Amino acid sequence: MSATARLPLPSGIPATDTETEQKILRAIEAASGRQEQWESLWRLVLFYQKQMKRSDLAVALLELMIQESPTYGIYSSHLLP
Repeated sequence: MSATARLPLPSGIPATDTETEQKILRAIEAASGRQEQWESLWRLVLFYQKQMKRSDLAVALLELMIQESPTYGIYSSHLLP
């Protein structure tokens, strides 16, 4: 089990059956720290935006990252609808 709490991924994820997505999701699950988890989440954002052309999922993940960030979380209510 990971030392980092698992974030609840937005609805619709996983969105594909691709090995790339599955590999990134496994990396998120296996992350040993917050930084490693954020890096994997960022890779997933880029995968959805650039490869799958799913900006809806990319934006949902970015919103999650902002809400969960200890630095930016206090401001998320002002940034997000």
